[in-house]
Amino acid sequence: MEMISLNEAQKIVEEYGFKVNVSRSDNEYSYVVKIIASNNDYYELASRHIGDYNPNVIVDWLRKYVKNEKDLKQLSFAIQKLIDSQLPCKLEFTTIDSKGRTIKIEGLMSNGLVVKAHGFFIKIDGNYIVSEGTFIYCKKQIIDKHKEREFESIEPIIAYSVYEGNNIVERKVIPARYNDKIIFNNKPIKIKLNVMNINETLSTFMHYETITRFLKGDISKPLNEIFNEIKKKLEEYIDFYWDNRLYDLISCYIISTYFFDLFSAFPRLFIYGAFQSGKTRLTLFIVNCSRHGITFLDPSDASSYRGIDALAPTLGIDESVLSSRLIKIISAGYKRGLKVPRIASRNEKFILEMLNSYAPVVMNSTEDLREILKQRCIIITMKISNNKNLKNEDPTTLELENIREELYLARLTRLNEVINAYNTIKNQIPLTSRPRELWLPILTIAKAINDNVYNNMLSLAIEDLNKRSEELYTEERLILEVIERLFEEERQKTLDNFNEKDNAVSLTISFTASEIYGMLKWLLIEERGELTERQFEKLWSPTKIGIVLKRSLNLKSKRTSSKRLYELSFKQFQELKQLYSLSAPMTLVTLMTLNSKGESVTINGQMSKSKLKISGKNKQNIKEKIEVMDKSKEKMTLSYSKNSVTSVISVTTLKKQESSNQSTNHLIEIRKAKRGDVDFSKVEQLYRYIELNFPYQGQLLTFMNLNNIPKSCLSYLIMNNKVKEQIVNGEIRFMPQHHEMTSLRNVNFNVKNLGG
Repeated sequence: MEMISLNEAQKIVEEYGFKVNVSRSDNEYSYVVKIIASNNDYYELASRHIGDYNPNVIVDWLRKYVKNEKDLKQLSFAIQKLIDSQLPCKLEFTTIDSKGRTIKIEGLMSNGLVVKAHGFFIKIDGNYIVSEGTFIYCKKQIIDKHKEREFESIEPIIAYSVYEGNNIVERKVIPARYNDKIIFNNKPIKIKLNVMNINETLSTFMHYETITRFLKGDISKPLNEIFNEIKKKLEEYIDFYWDNRLYDLISCYIISTYFFDLFSAFPRLFIYGAFQSGKTRLTLFIVNCSRHGITFLDPSDASSYRGIDALAPTLGIDESVLSSRLIKIISAGYKRGLKVPRIASRNEKFILEMLNSYAPVVMNSTEDLREILKQRCIIITMKISNNKNLKNEDPTTLELENIREELYLARLTRLNEVINAYNTIKNQIPLTSRPRELWLPILTIAKAINDNVYNNMLSLAIEDLNKRSEELYTEERLILEVIERLFEEERQKTLDNFNEKDNAVSLTISFTASEIYGMLKWLLIEERGELTERQFEKLWSPTKIGIVLKRSLNLKSKRTSSKRLYELSFKQFQELKQLYSLSAPMTLVTLMTLNSKGESVTINGQMSKSKLKISGKNKQNIKEKIEVMDKSKEKMTLSYSKNSVTSVISVTTLKKQESSNQSTNHLIEIRKAKRGDVDFSKVEQLYRYIELNFPYQGQLLTFMNLNNIPKSCLSYLIMNNKVKEQIVNGEIRFMPQHHEMTSLRNVNFNVKNLGG
């Protein structure tokens, strides 16, 4: 018989009036084959794989309907083709082992999924299965043909729920040692039990009473109720007086450890602070309240990996054991699915093991972490509290037992709520890449609790992102800062109207890595005094700068006779500044306030909207100078010089009835009359000088959008306790301290973008 395609076989079978159905039987390894004639008569047989049925019996049955042998042969061949296309292939091997025994191996079905007995989460075709593993102290009987034994032991068991949509359709508890497989959506889930024996039950694992509640059909308390219980308990031990949102963060983190396997990455929590600031106490609270919480004390490399692989614990690590070896383990377990290969010896043979290191980690230290690990952490900086009402003892696992058991039940019975929250926010979070990975578990749990907690966590996440953007890419930012000075020098030479957009975009400069090295050396040693010459040479070299220019900033270069020359246009430079959050385009700033006489005061100046750190230290080697060029009752003009760059600051007293339009026109006239960039990196000195002449009293600063606030101006006012943030009718207002709101006057703060 010639080979035919499936479509041809189907057409032949239909022409003779037959149908062929193949379906899985109740036996997971077997299939039911049904051949149906046009009169609904049928023939049924069972088969495990191709070749497991006798095609001759099909031919014998078909003879009742097809008398022509040629037609019978064609039809039976087509039916066999359709059957074999729906049955698995038979895999069968016969071999002889080293002891001379004949070994027959027959494949039955796909290996399916292999999961660990400590608990797992799997989604298949919109359905879910979630499990929780634990150990129970039990009475065990072993009965065989000859005798019966009874003894007590600690046994691993697994409780699991099967969800169809939002509904739990199956609850079950099985002994993990003897039931090593679960069938879910017609797929086998193989359970791998890494810990066969344990000498004691783990106090933070799910208890026997919670298992019985689960089997009775109980559902945990609502997540928001559990959240409030955690938060209330946390307030007994820790005082986050500087930011109450941290109570929400810790509570959400604890809950998220019970659902950590839903996410592709899970943040490490790093608690940083001085001695006696509550780091260890907070670590113990989190670990003792979290899923499978265990505190590690001097673990070895092998025991750490195997312990995480077997138990998937929430690890608590104190600074006393935070070794470089352990840091590697912590870094490896940030992403789900990454395996650590280890060679194990069993029965004088070496076996390759792929260990899973994905687990929540909470650690504390008085010293900062390496950058590679910090990027995987949510960082909490602790402060010493004088609160005498806090408990002066560490929280125990027993004290937090009720919260913990409720969360285990929530893992099994409220999974759908967490998944729904995740689906709601996954396309709404204004975070990408690593920040999204870090905060997604926290934000998901926060959304499952309520919108207020979600908004608190989102604001904290955005603040964290902004802070990281300032701290990240320090090398790239420093080099871009030097390049910006090269553009300044070039425009002084060649352009009279640098801020006109067309001229600015057309400007291109060339430089070498050695030139950047020399200017950077002057900047960090002579100008800022941040490094000694020895420290600088240890950190920097022309070769390193060349690597940053090429790999990080992706600048193109060309080789001349003796050096490599880099070229950069002003447009490309602006794109790099935006990419590395160095600064935004230059803006013109007007600040209006009231002096002690109730007169309006306008401070004019040109600045960059970059977020600058305000430091109280006055470095003597910075060439900075403020001079009064002109002063009258209504106006003061200041000359502000820094490192040979001079700017003009105009402080004008206006009459109360003058409109803001007049001050804006006046500002534009000043801008055209004199150019110069005000460097606000030492902004407090400049503002302090102005303050002596025009005291900040009775002012109210109102901003509709935080993005329009020059951070240097606002930082000075806040740091010196001149204003306090409040939200009034949806507006963010910065009010002066110690003044009644009714006695204050509105002050305009205008930012005019000049482009370029």
